[in-house]
Parts: sequence; structure tokens; C-alpha cells
Amino acid sequence: MTRKVVTATEDDSLDNALKLMVAKKIAHLPVLRKGALVGIISDRDLRTAQHQKDKKKNTRSRNGGGNGGAILVKDVMTTNVHTSSTTTPVMDAVNLMLRLGIGALPVIDSQKLKGIVTK
Repeated sequence: MTRKVVTATEDDSLDNALKLMVAKKIAHLPVLRKGALVGIISDRDLRTAQHQKDKKKNTRSRNGGGNGGAILVKDVMTTNVHTSSTTTPVMDAVNLMLRLGIGALPVIDSQKLKGIVTK
């Protein structure tokens, strides 16, 4: 488990979240609101959202429209986050990740993020 977790907030822009993920060489960002876990976003989520934004931007440009507003983390984050607790054995966490097909499992205690297990 990684204890020093890099996080985002709901109101961060996708551009800033992507820059943070690239700079820190990570693929998942837990999303916090007042210190509590409220979502998670992956590099795949960011790429998909950026692709959609680019398609809309190109359509607006062809139609003479503006470039639109920034997409925020809260617009694309997964809110039904699977988590484990600080007392969950590592193998149980790994098995849960494999069974669910997920690449990251935030570790929480009393709704506070304590770490993250990743592939």
C-alpha cells in the first residue's frame, strides 16, 4: 500500500489532473471533498474525457462556436468507489481488485483516505 497518496478535488480541472498524473507517474487519483473520499479518476477516464472534449471543440470550431468551459474532475470521476480498510489483508485487497477488474483500491479508515493499493 502506498501511504503518500496524490489526490485531486472535485473542482480540479481535467487538464490539471492530467498534468499531476503525468508529473507523479501515476494512473489513479482519489478525489476528496473536505478530506473524505468521494470518487476516483483514472488516466483512462481522463483520456476518454479529453477525446470527447476535443471532438466537441472541433465541432464548435466548424460551426463558429467558442471553445467551451473546462471539464472538471467531478464531471467524469467514478463515485461508486470500491475501497478496503486499513485492517484488510493485502491478499484480500488484491483478490478484490482482480475480481472487480479494477486497477486501484483506496484504503480508508473512518471515511479518511489512508493509502492506495494499485496494480
